[in-house]
Amino acid sequence: MCYEDFNRAILAVSVAILAIFLFTISVKPPVVTQDSFWVLESYRDSTGILIPVIDNAGITARFGGDGILSGTSGCNRYSAAYLVQGKQIAIVPPRLQTQLLCPTPGIMQQESAFLADLSSASYLQTGGTGMKVLNNESRVILSFRKG
Repeated sequence: MCYEDFNRAILAVSVAILAIFLFTISVKPPVVTQDSFWVLESYRDSTGILIPVIDNAGITARFGGDGILSGTSGCNRYSAAYLVQGKQIAIVPPRLQTQLLCPTPGIMQQESAFLADLSSASYLQTGGTGMKVLNNESRVILSFRKG
């Protein structure tokens, strides 16, 4: 009788450990959820400095469940394919869907820097209502807030 109790206890502990292990590997939330919408707050310019977006530039990013990233880049609309695996991201260089020129000073330079930064994205960090995009050197290149 003692032997059966011992075997049941070992089995129960083993099942509990297995359940905890499976729970921890399957409950990790995705870094970017389907159809999440973000508004850019700052970007890394061509000199390497993280600077705030020009007021009312309206730079956005929507990560679609279909693997397409789309939004406005300040003056134009863009789209690009993306793939997220854990905290890593790969973005195909964005393609502009419109070819407008903006008269507001600095908007076109900001748009070019933003699109270049998207292309060099390697990692994501999310927390609260924010998301940071990092390059392969783990430096923040884009900072978004939930839209």
